[in-house]
Formats: sequence, structure tokens, C-alpha cells
Amino acid sequence: MTADTFQPGFAHKTFYGLPNIGMLRLTPALNFIKYAFVFVGYLVIFIISFMTIGFLEIRQANMENFNALIAVLEQRDGYADHHLDYEIERLRNEIDSYALRIGSFACPEGASPNPGKPASDKPNGDQAASSANSKTCAEAKEAALNIISNCR
Repeated sequence: MTADTFQPGFAHKTFYGLPNIGMLRLTPALNFIKYAFVFVGYLVIFIISFMTIGFLEIRQANMENFNALIAVLEQRDGYADHHLDYEIERLRNEIDSYALRIGSFACPEGASPNPGKPASDKPNGDQAASSANSKTCAEAKEAALNIISNCR
């Protein structure tokens, strides 16, 4: 009797069939879930590529405006370091130094702008140069200072 109990024909198979039945029912559900994940993955790739193509088309349609925007942003970033403030200050100092030089220039006494006289520095007495430069030293100095004050 004990020998008969160890024979496979007499073994009770109550729990042997349950995992097999569960796996047979679970396999189609797992295949469905597997294919659904693959489908969702391809759908996500398609949507991302479709949006990328859409953005490229929008960019192509607005290329001129886009390039202008990029240029403006680059200029804004280029001037953000205030290097122009230094250059403007340097230019103001240079203009002020010109004004000091012009102001320190001493006009000779007794120089009269007579257009009829030949110019003393020209050996042949150029009448056209003498009549064109008929301003006095003070008038020329004031005109130069006016020009410099307009540059500030």
C-alpha cells in the first residue's frame, strides 16, 4: 500500500492544474498589454515627430521675423556689458579736452581781417584764401567752441 501511494497515477493533482489554467488565461492579457505599450510608444514617437515637423514649418514661414528677433536679442546681449558707456565717457572727456585747448589758445593782438590785403603767410598773396578766411581769431575760437558744445 505504501508503494502505491508514490506512484504518479495515484497522486492527487488538486493544485497542479490551477497555475496552468491561470497562465493560459493570463497569456492573452499579457500579450494585449505588451502590444498596447508598443502601440502607445509608437504613438508618442509619431506625435513628437509630427510636432517637430509642425514647428519647423512654422519657423520656415516666419524665418524673417525669427532672424530679426535673434539679431535683436544678440544686440541686446552684446550691449549688456555697458562697454558703450565707457566709450561715451571717453569721448566726452576728449571733447572737453578739445574745448580746453581751444579756450587756452591766445589770439594774437592787432591781427585785422582785411580782405583787401594779401595774406602775410602766402608768398604770392593769395586773394581767394584771404577773402575766405575773413573771420577774426575770436570769432573762429567762438565758432569752434560752439561746434564742440553741439557735440556734447
